[in-house]
Amino acid sequence: MIDKIDKWGQLIPDNLIECFNENELPVIFIGSGFGKEAVPPLKTSGELTAELRSELDVSDGGEGLAELLQYLQNKSVGAKRNVVAWLKRHLLHGMSKPGGAHRLLLELPCREFLTTNYDSVLIQASREIRDYTLTAIDDAGSYESYVAGARSRDNEAVLARLHGAFECEDKIVATTDDYIHSFTDEKKWSDIVRTILRNRTVVFIGYSLRDFTTWTSYISIFSKWKGNMPPHVMVAPLSSPHVSKFWDGYGIQYVPLKASQFLIALHDRLGTLERDEQIALAAAAACLSKTYDATVSEIQQRQQEFGYSNLLMAALRIVEDSDDI
Repeated sequence: MIDKIDKWGQLIPDNLIECFNENELPVIFIGSGFGKEAVPPLKTSGELTAELRSELDVSDGGEGLAELLQYLQNKSVGAKRNVVAWLKRHLLHGMSKPGGAHRLLLELPCREFLTTNYDSVLIQASREIRDYTLTAIDDAGSYESYVAGARSRDNEAVLARLHGAFECEDKIVATTDDYIHSFTDEKKWSDIVRTILRNRTVVFIGYSLRDFTTWTSYISIFSKWKGNMPPHVMVAPLSSPHVSKFWDGYGIQYVPLKASQFLIALHDRLGTLERDEQIALAAAAACLSKTYDATVSEIQQRQQEFGYSNLLMAALRIVEDSDDI
């Protein structure tokens, strides 16, 4: 395959590839960084923090996004709707569409996805795949029954939205008050996360793992089961030489790639990139930063120019010719 994809693939741990050949497939946990793969890209939590700090005219005292959103809510007592409206506006609710990486993610054989994101972009992507069902779970009490159903049927998966979503605003965990309530009164999600971390390989994509609820869940499991945990993986561009060593100390293998690079290379190592037209088209969409449908139209136009008899080869040519994504 293409040299750069081979290089990306070498960064993916062999034990993760092995997990895809076992009965217990990895669980995928996506965070705000994965929103960069949307069209147009969504802001990360760090970018939202900087933007809100500026709007509130607050000097940098080390506050995170949850604290700043609490400041915003406190401006009008109990005005949670102002917080949700702000998030909707800055996360392009109703405007952004899935990119190629969203399709690549759902084309994996995984049946369980977790997220702390509020947007519905991954759900939109699932509706573009024929005969595929992704069920959004906002109530922790129903998670296990839905997972059992997804495991027993083909082309079905669940998306656990741990912090709620714009479609269920009453479940949104965004402010400091929300996190306190979630930690003290809504413990079911934490229990589920701990069970998954103890028994399943988890791939964190575009997710720093540093939000209060998930980090405390992870550390509680790591402290008890260190040395006897499944391998976990974190995917994110390398921001510092300290990062990889830091996460290795907590039992997490760090893969220094963008989400789209990782997913293209993962499909290549699983043998699906060169044999599945839809996956090749999704990879091309990720390279072009376009939606899947827009990419199909573009590749159909280029197919004659490339002289290829099918869309798969034309799509792979686009991946080959693209700059590093």
